[in-house]
Amino acid sequence: NAVTLPVMTYSRNVWPNPNLYPSYVNVFEGRNSYRMPAYHRLDLGINFHKEKKWGTRTWSFGAYNAYNRLNPFFMTQQIMTTQSGFQIMQLKEYSLFPIIPYFSYQFKLR
Repeated sequence: NAVTLPVMTYSRNVWPNPNLYPSYVNVFEGRNSYRMPAYHRLDLGINFHKEKKWGTRTWSFGAYNAYNRLNPFFMTQQIMTTQSGFQIMQLKEYSLFPIIPYFSYQFKLR
C-alpha cells in the first residue's frame, strides 16, 4: 500500500499563549511517496462431511492468519524528544488481527 507521510513537522506559536495552545504543522513532499511493508497471511481450513439419514453434516475447522504475522494496517507519527533535547518523528505501526481460529457446524436437509 502506498501512503502519504510527512517528511518534517515543526511547531508554531499560536497567539495569545504558545504554551497553552501548541500547534504542529506537517510538511509533505509528494503523494504516496512511502510504501508500507508487504501484507500477507496464511489462512487454513478443513471440512469434514458425513452423509446422514436426513441430510449432510459438515464440521469446519481452521484459522485465519495461521502463522500469526502482525501485518501493519495503519501508521501514525509520534514526536519523541531525545536526551539531547532534539525532537524526532517516529512512525508507529498498528496491526489488527493475530491468529483467529474458527469452527462451525452445518446440517443440510435433503
